[in-house]
Amino acid sequence: MHASVPYANDGIALQHPATWEVSHDGPDLADGNQRQVHLSSPGEALILLSFEAIVPGLPGIEAHAAEQAQMRSDMLADSAQDMPSEQIEPGPTHTTPLSRRTPQGQEVRGQAQRMAYSARGVRRELHVHFFARDFGATRIILMGQALSDHAPPMQAALEQVVDTLHYRETS
Repeated sequence: MHASVPYANDGIALQHPATWEVSHDGPDLADGNQRQVHLSSPGEALILLSFEAIVPGLPGIEAHAAEQAQMRSDMLADSAQDMPSEQIEPGPTHTTPLSRRTPQGQEVRGQAQRMAYSARGVRRELHVHFFARDFGATRIILMGQALSDHAPPMQAALEQVVDTLHYRETS
């Protein structure tokens, strides 16, 4: 196992690989609403934690992962139209269920997705893994993503974060 470092701030505590860093902890950079924590690898991998209020009808991790896959597919299709010189061709997304038991014995469900696409004639495959952990009135969605060559270290880092994540409301 690689060296890990703790991270704690505003009710969240976790361990992550020492080679990764917390690059953001605050409001969602896109809309400023929900809190997000971003972990960046020294390569091309990313782990994102998104905090959601648990309300009746909140979709499960399967629906969240499907929505994210559709958004990625739409973005690639838009990019293909906007940048024809890049020769972007979206491919299919394959999804498989994940299940993980934390050291504390909690079963955590998730989804693994592989999305193939090509750009300038080079085939690529994006690996995206999702997990959800509930803490009182808050659900934390954990998403890790990396291209194929960075997928194994992303998966190991995401598992470490899932296993060590703790959260308590501070306000």
